[in-house]
Amino acid sequence: MTVGRRLMALLAALTLLIWAAAMAPVILRWVGVCFMPAADAPPVAYGNVALGAGGVLGALAFVPMMLGLSPSGQRARVGLGMLLALAFGVMITVFSAYMALVVTVPMLHAAIRGEAVALPFRVDNPRDHVSRRGHCRHAISVEAASFLFDNVCGVPDSLREGLQRGQVVTLHGSGSAWGVFYSGVSRRAERP
Repeated sequence: MTVGRRLMALLAALTLLIWAAAMAPVILRWVGVCFMPAADAPPVAYGNVALGAGGVLGALAFVPMMLGLSPSGQRARVGLGMLLALAFGVMITVFSAYMALVVTVPMLHAAIRGEAVALPFRVDNPRDHVSRRGHCRHAISVEAASFLFDNVCGVPDSLREGLQRGQVVTLHGSGSAWGVFYSGVSRRAERP
């Protein structure tokens, strides 16, 4: 195996690993694991770094194919469809790197730490705006740092009815300062 083939195989494996790391929290959420990354978790600060790294990795992984090079070293014809598919691959890699750093890292940190925590979140939309056929019922929307992870599921009607945009709710459960696997939601007492 030549160095070029090994490098392409390594880049492809790294890209698939990042894709899997980004999809793991989404899949866990679909099956009912209630996790919310903290809005001020340290990985959020590095989101732009993740976007840049994902772009570089995506470009390194897919540019040789865009130039018409195959792993065997032979030239191949590149059509518009292949260019669009490869550009989509680069965009997915960028998004995956961002999601892996902003959601997966806090989720792993919370799973490893596993302490009893109560994290505050500011309410964005207190109405049950998520489809009742979906996996997240009786939800409120909170101001969160990550895309797709801005709904708190299972909020009782009695709590949701009195909530206003801008109020703070507290999620209770197991986790760390970076995020919480929540099992309960309470309204934060208003300060005089």
